[in-house]
Amino acid sequence: MSNVETNLLDRETRNPAVYIKKDGIVHLFDCGRVEYPQKLISKLENIFISHAHIDHLIGFDEILGMKLYAAHKHINVFGPGGITEQIMHKINAYTWNLVEPDAISIDVYEMRDDEIRRTKFSVNGNMAGELVETGTIEDNTVFSGKDYTVKRIILNHGIPSIGYSFEESQKINISREKMEARNLSPGPWINVLKEAFIQRQKTEITVGDKVFRIDELTDMLEVNPGTKIVYLTDFLLDDKTRSELSLFAGNADILYCEASYKNEELEIARRNMHLTEGQAEDIAALANVRELIKFHRSERYGEEG
Repeated sequence: MSNVETNLLDRETRNPAVYIKKDGIVHLFDCGRVEYPQKLISKLENIFISHAHIDHLIGFDEILGMKLYAAHKHINVFGPGGITEQIMHKINAYTWNLVEPDAISIDVYEMRDDEIRRTKFSVNGNMAGELVETGTIEDNTVFSGKDYTVKRIILNHGIPSIGYSFEESQKINISREKMEARNLSPGPWINVLKEAFIQRQKTEITVGDKVFRIDELTDMLEVNPGTKIVYLTDFLLDDKTRSELSLFAGNADILYCEASYKNEELEIARRNMHLTEGQAEDIAALANVRELIKFHRSERYGEEG
């Protein structure tokens, strides 16, 4: 999986907290009650919250304290309606008189339907927050990196619970062997070919003193799909949601999916708007994922669960 590193932070898979690390940047999906390594928090830039139940957000306080000693002192927090006020109260719950002004900066991105609102906070500075930007969520994309995006799906947990998909862009390379076999030399035409292939353009490209149709050159291209990691937790699975998730999680390399209850407790799972192990496996099969990692087991099963 390219240069992407990912794992659950709770080895017993009870408390929700998954990290994805790419190009030295750490993204955290939920922040439950787990042990956070300082080396991860030092490079943490983005936290994606599914919903603000205590077991998904309680770790934010510890992360906030650890950020005081990190080289990178900025955090972006993404979450559903209400997350701005909830983060504001967490910041204001502590006294910061002995830390430097604006010790930590926090941008909170609150998603309500297709609207996303960014509010800026700073510890021992702008503690009330300032709304600085309101935008529209397009193609369900809530964050874009250099060569990857994070997308969202809204699930039903009695309240909106957001599922996330981390998706790298596909990588297109040209086979040097095939190029040399045709006596072609590298040049700007390679990038023109790649772009034409991505855009599905039917045009001609000049290579040296020869003119080629796009379809005469595409056999030299090697297309590698990027890594896709999906995070789903705390929701009611009905037929509509099952169908939507088969597309949203489609062909993921890794699916982190809650499996709070055993199969024989389906009615309890439905009543509490959670999944059984079998339902998590059903989603993984429908979506044709390569690896399913089940997590967030109910505390009712104790240490033996």
